[in-house]
Amino acid sequence: MKQPISLHIPEVIKALRKTLKLTQEELAERTGLNRTYISLLERGERNPSFDTVVFLAKGFRMELSEFVKAIEEHPENCWLKGLLETESPEY
Repeated sequence: MKQPISLHIPEVIKALRKTLKLTQEELAERTGLNRTYISLLERGERNPSFDTVVFLAKGFRMELSEFVKAIEEHPENCWLKGLLETESPEY
């Protein structure tokens, strides 16, 4: 049985942020969200609303459909899987 798509959101947010070499603070500035909230999203301690998903897509400079597709395809998405396997320290 497939996992719910919402379980992939935290890993995808973190992987995309690291791919773009953004700090949580920089992503917060791009999205208008609080840095602490970004951290909670990445740890899976909060579930984003639809509006938040839209803000995140814009913050990543992605179309909403691209962002949703990245979430939907995880962990099958090869580039994302590689990022998730190589954890780097948080700045």
